[in-house]
Amino acid sequence: MNENDNDDADDVFNDFKDEKGCFKPSLSMDIKGMLSLYEASHLAFQGETVLDEARAFASTHLMDIKENIDPILHKKVEYALDMPLHWRLEKLEARWYVDIYMREEGMNSSLLELAKLHFNIVQTTFQTNLKSLSRWWKDLGLGEQLSFTRDRLVECFFWAAAMTPEPQFGRCQEAVAKVAQLIIIIDDIYDVYGTVDELELFTNAIDRSVTIFLTTIRPIILHYCLLGFIWDLEAMEQLPEYMKTCFLALYNSINEIGYEILKEEGRNVIPYLRNTWTELCKAFLEEAKWYSSGYTPTLEEYLQTSWISIGSLPMQTYVFALLGKNLAPETSDFAEKISDILP
Repeated sequence: MNENDNDDADDVFNDFKDEKGCFKPSLSMDIKGMLSLYEASHLAFQGETVLDEARAFASTHLMDIKENIDPILHKKVEYALDMPLHWRLEKLEARWYVDIYMREEGMNSSLLELAKLHFNIVQTTFQTNLKSLSRWWKDLGLGEQLSFTRDRLVECFFWAAAMTPEPQFGRCQEAVAKVAQLIIIIDDIYDVYGTVDELELFTNAIDRSVTIFLTTIRPIILHYCLLGFIWDLEAMEQLPEYMKTCFLALYNSINEIGYEILKEEGRNVIPYLRNTWTELCKAFLEEAKWYSSGYTPTLEEYLQTSWISIGSLPMQTYVFALLGKNLAPETSDFAEKISDILP
């Protein structure tokens, strides 16, 4: 109901209340129903007090459940109280539930086998994508050339698969994992290795770019040349050697992904991708200057910078760009609003 802007959610839950406006005590006798009520309460929007009340009511009674109930149901209750379903990763949850479901009385063996088959197919797809990523990382050579940086490729792929868990979005998973690993590399350069002067050069090199409008380029040329948004590579010559490698890796990754989207869908997303990296590097530089000078920012200053430096904005921007036509109209509108935040 919340996803569809339905205002009847309060009325639905009010049906479970007595004349005093409290949830009916008799509801606690239905453990499965209480479990569903508890899970549903975590989908509340800010200000939906009836769902806050439902969560308090359900969690209190679920924690009071004694050991003499069905052991499988008891495991479900413990699992939900530890962390609600809405906060968990979909594929990890599926793996856990397969183990639980196979021990339930009256389970459907055909459904169970189908679930296992689907999980194994998805897992194989993830493993194939991870192998492709590993080849990219090895060929890139940043791990060897920048030995002070963290190698978190598998962790980055895990994040990407959590954001877009369906196997048909493999290209998006790989791209977002690459972005996450590059964010870590650049973050380490700003945090632990580069001097402030070097970091300013790198930030300026990222920021210096020019837009070229292609009004006379024939479509066939676009299959071989990604123009439309070109970085000023001359600025790279001012960088230290270790930064040149990172700059080129970032440059190539943005152009590669942008070219694929332009070729297949006719959308030029490179300005959006470039802007997120520019703003990210500016935020990293600001924090590096704070640290170098010993300055302690105010809470407002810190929040204004850290919402970008945390790195989630580039990852989300790439997801929006790569999913493209798979997004609902309202999600595409949101992506446009996000892009307006950046210069």
